[in-house]
Amino acid sequence: GGRKGAYAPNGSLADSNIKEYTFSGCRSLREITLSEGLESIGASAFNGCGLMGTIKIPNSVLYIGSGAFQNCTSLATIDFPENIETVGSYAFDGTTWLNNLPEGLTYIGKIAFKYKEKGYGNVEVIIKEGTLKIAPNAFLDCSNVVAASLPNSLAYIGEGAFSGASKLTSINIPLDIDTIYERTFKDCISLSSIELPEGLKAVRYEAFHGCISLKSITFPCSVTGIGDASFSGCKNLTTVKLPDGLESIGYAFEGCSSLESIVIPNSVKTIRQWAFQGCKGLKTAIIGDGVQNIGAEAFSNCGLEELKVLSIIPPIAYPNTFSNYSIPLYVHDTSLDTYKTTEPWKNFKSIVAIDDSSNIHGITLGNDTDVLKYDLNGRKLKETVKGINIFGGKKVVVNE
Repeated sequence: GGRKGAYAPNGSLADSNIKEYTFSGCRSLREITLSEGLESIGASAFNGCGLMGTIKIPNSVLYIGSGAFQNCTSLATIDFPENIETVGSYAFDGTTWLNNLPEGLTYIGKIAFKYKEKGYGNVEVIIKEGTLKIAPNAFLDCSNVVAASLPNSLAYIGEGAFSGASKLTSINIPLDIDTIYERTFKDCISLSSIELPEGLKAVRYEAFHGCISLKSITFPCSVTGIGDASFSGCKNLTTVKLPDGLESIGYAFEGCSSLESIVIPNSVKTIRQWAFQGCKGLKTAIIGDGVQNIGAEAFSNCGLEELKVLSIIPPIAYPNTFSNYSIPLYVHDTSLDTYKTTEPWKNFKSIVAIDDSSNIHGITLGNDTDVLKYDLNGRKLKETVKGINIFGGKKVVVNE
């Protein structure tokens, strides 16, 4: 007839959590009582408990992990706590409860949990004010959502939340969102523009992968990291404005075949492998003076016609970082000899001095430790010296 059970925390930290996989695969478990004091239910904790038909989750529970009740095929009735903070990916996939959800958007506490499509007409979704989170995969593969209005209260959009929403053309990102997580807008093939909020810090793996209608993207100055494949395959993306303050670029723009030019800010230290591979429309690239490493094939199979590198010391690169060495390479005149004798830079047939005579200014500079300083022989300076310095990649005259 199946087993019954009880889980009653005694107040210890260990007992306030049901650990991952604790009851996973208990196929004869029909009923379990969870007592107040329980705070979290770990990933896959009840996965595959196929006979369990109902469960009351205590008000003390704040966290339900990924796949916690996945494949509990008989689970039809769930009593949720009002103050739940996190519901992980696939937590209730394969349950009768999920299959029986009504059309439209279902909320669990202040979480927009799952959207179930209404018929075949186009729909504009308005998520109610006071909602704090959108659960992972909430709008996964929704084919009739054309617009989504997100409330100012929203602080988190889960991974894959709008992935595959093929008709989505318009969505706002509230100011409290600091990360665009993995696959959030992957394959939103109708999304032609999006405004990223000030305060955003990171764009993660495949966040906008395959958004083939996206034409331009401007990053706020707060962004410090752009993840791997985050914009790969955005074949109509023509304009990308990277922020000052960006520290690294993953293979973010691979296959963006319409991208025409790129300026890498001076704050970037690393351009990773495949970053701009296959950007066949890319004609010009300016690499900032802070770049120290450029990964293999970072600019391979690009249409580069001109390359400007502002680093005084040639960045570490590989023979296949670039696939076309017949284009002109422009560097500061103080670095000409260094680039001409350093692999793989010396392979460029034409290495030309940048005409930066217009950058000579009579000014007084402080000793900003965040800005790279060199003398005219390319030697790094701890402090500025009177006379001509190379300061932030430009010739300047220090008066005192």
